[in-house]
Formats: sequence, C-alpha cells, structure tokens
Amino acid sequence: MYRSFFFVLALVLCSTPTTASDAIRAAVEKRQPNAQDVTIRPTPIPGVSEVSIGMQVLYMSEDGAFALAGPLLSLADGANLTEQRLAQARQAALDRSTVSMFHYPADTPKHSVTVFTDIDCPHCRRFHNEVPAMQAAGIDIRYVLLPRAGKGSASYQKSINAACAADPEASITRAMTGKQPAEATCSHPIDGHLALSRALNVSSTPSIVMDDGQLILGYHNAERLLKVIAQRKVK
Repeated sequence: MYRSFFFVLALVLCSTPTTASDAIRAAVEKRQPNAQDVTIRPTPIPGVSEVSIGMQVLYMSEDGAFALAGPLLSLADGANLTEQRLAQARQAALDRSTVSMFHYPADTPKHSVTVFTDIDCPHCRRFHNEVPAMQAAGIDIRYVLLPRAGKGSASYQKSINAACAADPEASITRAMTGKQPAEATCSHPIDGHLALSRALNVSSTPSIVMDDGQLILGYHNAERLLKVIAQRKVK
C-alpha cells in the first residue's frame, strides 16, 4: 500500500501556497497529478496533517515539505488512528459500490460482514463451512468473489459459472466443496468484484470487512468471529 510516492519524505513545491492545506495539496498534486478525492484533516500532532487519497493515508508537515507513511498510534489508549481512517474509507467505498454481491442472510440479523473469498482457497472453504452457524448466530454475510489467480484463470471461470447459476449462492456452496459449477454465461459481477477488491486494497482471502469498515484477515470460525464482533462493539 505504501510502495508509492508516500515513501518520499522530501517534497519540493513549485509555488508558494498561502495556507497549510494549499501547501499540502500542491505537494500531492506535484507527485500525483491525477490523484482524486484528496482529503486533508488536522491530527492531534501540532503541525502535522492527515492526507487521505482513497485507501491511502499519510501524514504531512504543514508546509508540504515532509511526509510520513505508517500507522499513527494514540499512546493514551492504544488506538490506531490510521486504521480508524482506513475503516471509514472502506465502509464508504462499500456503501458507494453498486456491485451485486452474494448473500447468505442471517436468521435474525444482528451483525453484517462482507467477506472477500476465493472458491479455490482452502481457508475460504473452511470459512464457508461455518456459514450456517454464523447465520444462526445472527451474522449476515455478503460474499465478494476474489479469484486470486486473476482474470482468465480457472478460479475466475469457476466464479463466473457459479455467479451465472440459477441459484448462485447454492452453486458457490457446492463449489466450496470441490464440485465444479456447470458452465454458464451471463452478465456477471465478477469483474466488478475484482475492481472492488483493488479499490479496497484487499488481495488475500478470506478477508472480512466488519460493519464498521474494520478489516479482519484470515480464517475465523463462527465462535471466534462473534468474539471479535463483541470486542469491537465494546470499543
């Protein structure tokens, strides 16, 4: 995520802006002329501003001359302020997204998670085995199919076949047990799923985005996921 100009600490300005925000924006525009949705906010550190560009967050001096990339932590309570901002960005991106996801509704919805999954990922299959228990526990699940082998791969084609089945959710369930989905074509959402994964910087599976935008990586069974949800609700 930080393999970009954000590792460059010294930023030379082309002009002499009149405010800190102007200086920072000019520095960003010089390094990334096509950057969109640049948001500049103050931080608890005097003279340092937070700069958000999509799913990237960095911290810059008010004159735009220096930048730092990495988590900003509050030592008072241990809060990761960078992750909090990224969580907001993830949730906003999901709220804006119009891509169709695959839904495994809870019996009585209490929580909602978005799971980036791959039909051929062993840990994703283990997670899917837990879906009935999660539904019974009130966890509403939406799947984004992320074939990690990429577009044109066998996993990508399986995802399309499952998505184009008469009952996509049932077809995904069968595919998670190793059964090949029947070949099918349709106006499928898989390319949109891949684009959403890129937009959120999600590349591993399973990856779970909580209903507050927090990102949880790796396999969780129903009991563990409920504990994670409970802990986050307390914070």
